[in-house]
Amino acid sequence: MTTVSIIGGSGYGGGELLRLLLGHPNVEVKQVTSRSHLGEYVYQVHPNLRKRTQLKFSDPAVMEPVDVLFLAQPHGQAQHHIEEYAMLAPKIIDLAADFRLRDTALYEQWYGEKHAAPAWLDKFVYGLPELHRAEMATANYVSGVGCNATASNLALLPLIKAILRRTAAPSLEEKIVRHGLLSIDAERHRVTVRDAEITLTLTEFKLLTILAGRPGRMQSRERLLQDVWGYSSDADTRTVDTHITRLRSKLGEAGEMIRTVRGYGYKLEPL
Repeated sequence: MTTVSIIGGSGYGGGELLRLLLGHPNVEVKQVTSRSHLGEYVYQVHPNLRKRTQLKFSDPAVMEPVDVLFLAQPHGQAQHHIEEYAMLAPKIIDLAADFRLRDTALYEQWYGEKHAAPAWLDKFVYGLPELHRAEMATANYVSGVGCNATASNLALLPLIKAILRRTAAPSLEEKIVRHGLLSIDAERHRVTVRDAEITLTLTEFKLLTILAGRPGRMQSRERLLQDVWGYSSDADTRTVDTHITRLRSKLGEAGEMIRTVRGYGYKLEPL
């Protein structure tokens, strides 16, 4: 049984979240907080939950540790308390906008103030399953996505995928390409590190060739999946991660050139 609590449960988002969690067979809701309704039964604020729960709103200053902590506060509040929230649960899901953007300058531009916890921005995965399902499955911190952003992303996604399908993966223009210790002979399908030949599968060779053909450029997992396996394949983004891990291992010290772009994909950065 997974234990969860909700900080900020008196609003619409918190109420709907509680309704869904109460219906989950493997979840136990421990606490729901609200300063303005402290001590009241939850169903007094959310009448649709009458006879569903006897929970009362508790004080957010008195929280017990749980497995997952949901934050359903107004925008801008969670970032001021994220350090203390992280001590309450190993996994946090924030419904607000506090951790949607990774760039502090963009956050200030769009929200009109500096972020109070900029070091935490890179720790959150953008919580749209259609784009980041694999990352969300293993993430400790997941951000809310917003209604307008979700509608826009899902509306544009089929178009972007169609464009990517029509865009052929670039090939290496030179027959032999060198990036530091790494040498790739595209014509002979031969890879060497410090002149020692590395044995790769055809899939690993194609993956490396694509990364090497776009040095320094970030490649999303979805783009790599399309270029190497094709969208008609049964593979998913976890397949990309698995092959990257194997490729790095085979390349040894040269494998350090394949950098992870957290929450997005990979890039080859010559040493």
